[in-house]
Parts: sequence; structure tokens; C-alpha cells
Amino acid sequence: MKILFTGDVMLGRLVNDLLNRENCTYVWGDTLDIVRSADLSLINLECAISSKGKKWDKTFKMFHFRANPKAIQVLRTAHIDYVSLANNHVLDYGIEALIDTLDLLDKNKIAHSGAGRNIMEAIKPAVLRPKYKPTIYKPKSNQDAFRNACNVNNTSDTVHSKGFLKNRFNHRYPNDNGIRVGIVSLTDNQREWEACEKYPGINYVPINLSSSNKTHYHDRLKSCIANARSVSDIVIVASHVGPHFREFPSREYSDFAHSILDWGADIYWGHSNHMPQGIEIYRKKIIMYDCGDFIDDYAVNPDYRNDLSFIFLLCLKEDYCITHSNCSASNYGEYVNSNSSEDMRGTSLSNHHRNNVSDIEANRERPLLMGSIELIPTKISEFRVNMAYLEEADVAINRMVDRCDHLGTKCNVDTLRKRIVIPLSSW
Repeated sequence: MKILFTGDVMLGRLVNDLLNRENCTYVWGDTLDIVRSADLSLINLECAISSKGKKWDKTFKMFHFRANPKAIQVLRTAHIDYVSLANNHVLDYGIEALIDTLDLLDKNKIAHSGAGRNIMEAIKPAVLRPKYKPTIYKPKSNQDAFRNACNVNNTSDTVHSKGFLKNRFNHRYPNDNGIRVGIVSLTDNQREWEACEKYPGINYVPINLSSSNKTHYHDRLKSCIANARSVSDIVIVASHVGPHFREFPSREYSDFAHSILDWGADIYWGHSNHMPQGIEIYRKKIIMYDCGDFIDDYAVNPDYRNDLSFIFLLCLKEDYCITHSNCSASNYGEYVNSNSSEDMRGTSLSNHHRNNVSDIEANRERPLLMGSIELIPTKISEFRVNMAYLEEADVAINRMVDRCDHLGTKCNVDTLRKRIVIPLSSW
């Protein structure tokens, strides 16, 4: 099973202007086939997708990102399965644009988490199953072609010269025996955007260890992870935290990532820094501290080289990932139901729910993440992403090797293919 992670995908501003002139595949460049071929493709969506709303002006904000609704086709054409919405741009055009974004994603069957119409929806994990590969039909005759076209179970087929390609947008065929991947999304940005019981917003979680509300937020996050664990085999936490342009995570952010894995997550997926940070293997779990930028119109800093990043491709052996639990999916939602009568800010978990979280963690068998992480260098240029080649690929690779080495992670460099491979079996 291949799970593909990227950093920030920003489709607003100058990228949005380009989308009005170009087709929906342009921004993906020559990475499109790689993104499409993954079993699950996950991105951080760094904008609202809407024609509604107005620029956020309740507090100062320098940048506002919004893409036209047609940008949803950019995600569809790349077969994106999931977008993380807990970030500092999803409410750039207010609640109306956020709701419109949620509706567009739901209508197009693109999973999401991290923002919602209320706190219950914002903290709810997305649960995905790996999608089936597209099936290519190569008919021997026109009659066979017609018969095959009629047997694709109400999908809208794309006709190719070599046959019929089963459309992957009819959303994920049932896969009852497959791995379930749960994703919780959070951010420590934009405190004023925090969702409440009756107010839309984001899943805001401060990581500042001196915060007076740390216990409440961290207990709530523990509950989110435990709930995701109860209905998933692999739990990912998408974390949009921290300042920009840091070569290495600070001790505070490293401790936060460690805590998330200690609380039951298997993979920490960071984005916010605008350039990639290293990967750490922590207690046989994975921390991608930051995946950098993937698609944007940002100015390039020649020192930070924020135009260079990677496709992070996690290649897992499925047999090692299936877990078994004494907890049923009915555990999900007990926390939000037990607190639905009050504003979630400043509340704490009841003793009953604390026990429930402990039971889930005690009864859940841990999955084994066996396989490898493959890092494919990328470069943003002219508002599109392409694979990086030659000297620029070497720059990206050498910097990432140094950053991983700083975290105690040894990288194997494929100098011919210009890729980094981190084997998980050795851990």
C-alpha cells in the first residue's frame, strides 16, 4: 500500500488566476502520474475553494487565499483522496467560504478533517480505505467494448485509445477487508478561528507547554486520537503548527510530535514551515516534521529554497498494518456527545470519558509499519510542481539527509534515480 503525502497546496491568488486560463492538470506538472497512482493521496489545502465570502478583517491578516470553485477539478483530476483543513488560510474569506468549501469537498467525495460547521465536526477524524487501481479494458471488438462499457457499475467512463479506463471519481469501491486509515487534523494557528459547539471553525490546539488551557486541549486531542484508533488500523495526525523557515524543529515541537505518537497515533504529518524538515523514527512510528510547500505562488528565498521539497511516499506492507480491537466504532463520538451541551472552550474530559480513552488504548493492538519511505525531490516553478532534477535534486537531497541525520535517521540515497529511501524494517 502506498500513501502519498505532500506539504501545502495553495490554489488561490496567482495560481487561481492561472487556473482560469489553463487546464486542471497544469499545476501538477510531471508529478501527476505519481500522485494519481498512490493508494491514498493526502494534501494540506492551504486556501478556501469558493466564490463566496469576503476577506477576513476581524483581526489583522496579511494574506488571503481563495480559489474559484472550478479548482475542485484540480483535486479531482489528481485523484486526491483527502485534504487537511486545519490551517491558517481555510477561513481567509470567512465562514460562508468555509461552508462552501466543505460542501464542495463533500459533493465531490473528497475526505477532509480539521474544520467544520461546529467543534464536533472539526475534531472528527476522516476514515479512508485505499482505493482500487483503475481497470484498463482492452476490448477485442466493438461489441466487447460496448459490453465492457455497460458493466462499469454506473461510473462515468473516460474513453482512451487503448481501451476504457474505469473512472476513479465514483468514490472508493467497498473494500471490507482493506486497511482503514484515520486522519485527525489540527493547527496552532489562528486562535480566533477555533470552532465551538454552535460556531464553525478549525480544530485549534496550542502546543505551548505553558498554556493555561493545555490540559483541556491536549485531553481533547488524546480523545480524538483514541476515537480514530477505535475505527482505524493506521492513525495519522495532520499538524499545521509552528513558525516558518526553521531548518530543524525546536524541542517544544519535537516534544509535541512525540506526545501525539505516545497518545496512540502512528504517523505525524507536519506542514506549515514552507520548507521540509527531517524525518524521525520514534518508537517505530513515523514523524514527518514538515513536508514543505508543494504548489504555490510564493516568492523564493535563495537561502531557504522554499521552492524545493519532496513527494513523501510511504510504502507499507499491508499484512503488518491490520490491527484488532475490542473497541467498536460505537466508541466514536462519546466525547463530543458527552460535552454537546456546553461550549467546548475551557471544558475538560469527564472521568467517564477518561476511563473510556484508557480502555481504548489498553485494548488496541498496535500496527507494525513495515516497508519504506521514499522521498522524491520536487520543485515549484511558474505556479506548478515538477520533479527536481540534476543539481537542484542534489541540493534538496543533501539538505534532507542532513536534517534526517540530525534526528538520528539514516537515509539511503539512490543517486541514479535521485531519491531518498528510508527503510522501516531496520527500526
